Amino acid sequence: ENADSHFKDFVFCARCGAPMSNLHHAQHLKTGTICYYDFFICSTYRKSEHLEERQCVQNAFSAKALRPLLKETIQAVSQYALTNQEEFLARLQREMLEQTKQLKKGIAEKNKRVAELDRLLKKLYENYALEKIPEERFDALSAEYESEQTQLEKAVLDEQRQLDEIQSGEDKIERFQALVERYRDCTEYSDEVLRQFVEKVIVHETVKDEDGERSREIEVYLNFIGKFDVPVQPVELSPEEQKRQEVLKKRRIHERNKRVQKRQERMNAQLKNESPI
Repeated sequence: ENADSHFKDFVFCARCGAPMSNLHHAQHLKTGTICYYDFFICSTYRKSEHLEERQCVQNAFSAKALRPLLKETIQAVSQYALTNQEEFLARLQREMLEQTKQLKKGIAEKNKRVAELDRLLKKLYENYALEKIPEERFDALSAEYESEQTQLEKAVLDEQRQLDEIQSGEDKIERFQALVERYRDCTEYSDEVLRQFVEKVIVHETVKDEDGERSREIEVYLNFIGKFDVPVQPVELSPEEQKRQEVLKKRRIHERNKRVQKRQERMNAQLKNESPI
């Protein structure tokens, strides 16, 4: 069942780029109790359930994790912007300059290819008019060139729009700073306030490391300034915490070795069963 969420259409799947559906699900247990689940799932995956092969992947995560993540991100960036104002502004300006260079380079490369396709199409028409190539070949190539040209022109318009937005960046920075100042003493953020700060959230798939531990990257893009990573201050661990981390590391290595050993035992048993008598 679809949930009436303030975050509808602003949480996206990193794999396919589609908005993620926010769903409520009630599960009736044998004990008679009902468990309620509120989660996001890739809409491309969900809508392709009737197909032979699923489109995209089952990228899903609990909606309960979203609000704390957004609050933590907003508080971290706001605190940094308030206490390191000059450095904050300098970083944003550097990032805007780098984005401007990349976009201009991309636009120039695409325009160069569009001009090249114009020349190829002109040559193609000449060869067709002189009956140097058959009609089927002409139709296939002209359709291919024109399709690529259309996609490139669309991409150039999109990148030019991004460039125009960046070039009005000073105004955007001021608007973000005004927003930070307005909510500087805020400790709890309503969904409406969260939406004032957050432009979009991009959710990546869960991955496992070599120890079998699962993790997931979730990117938060803020209104006016985009994705902003606050510099992480190195944390000095106490001797007790260092000891605890060492114990956890040894435990993970032990668990991994056990899994490897069990897998090897299963393979040996399988080989023994398959060996000729």
